Amino acid sequence: MRIDMHVHTRHSMDCRMPVIDVLRAAKARGLDGVAVTDHGTIAGGLEAKRIAEDLGMVTIVGAEMLTDLGEVIGYFLTEEVKAHRYLEVVDEIKGQGGVACIPHPFDTLRSSSLRPTQEMLRGIDLVEVFNARCVLQRFNDDALSFARENALGLSAGSDAHTLDEVGNAGVTIGSLEDLRRGRIEVFGTSSPAHKLLAAKLRKRLRRLREGFYP
Repeated sequence: MRIDMHVHTRHSMDCRMPVIDVLRAAKARGLDGVAVTDHGTIAGGLEAKRIAEDLGMVTIVGAEMLTDLGEVIGYFLTEEVKAHRYLEVVDEIKGQGGVACIPHPFDTLRSSSLRPTQEMLRGIDLVEVFNARCVLQRFNDDALSFARENALGLSAGSDAHTLDEVGNAGVTIGSLEDLRRGRIEVFGTSSPAHKLLAAKLRKRLRRLREGFYP
């Protein structure tokens, strides 16, 4: 199964995509399913779960929670996560039998990125090692190195907020249980818009190093 593990819908404050359109886009791009990880709510995931079967799609109900230390994704959720402090959010996810994931942890261009330390890994199952919205590949490379160094499972997703992003990244698994067991292969490519932004950023940094200022 090929699953995009990080997708948003109209239930996120910064996204307008109807749930049905997200599922149709995923199916059109050869995915078997998506993890709906709206900001602060499982409403999109629950809506997707109700209609996914008719489309022959798999849905993982999730949420991307903003904590006092950064964002954490919970997968396989059945109830809204009410806590806001990092360790309490992780405990709520685990208390539901869910899987806890740190998304885009080394993306220094996002203020919401969590900078993980050894002390913060309690209860963490996965690290998002490819996020298609990361402007610089080294952000994903650093996440992969961190996951390997700490023997954590891998995740990947498009972080889609628009339909053309759905399926830009994800995981290949044999079954949903493989997510818990760490038997995962990652696939992904940055979106054209983020590739262009990366090129502009590299050019700007190069000019700054050379002493040229816009």
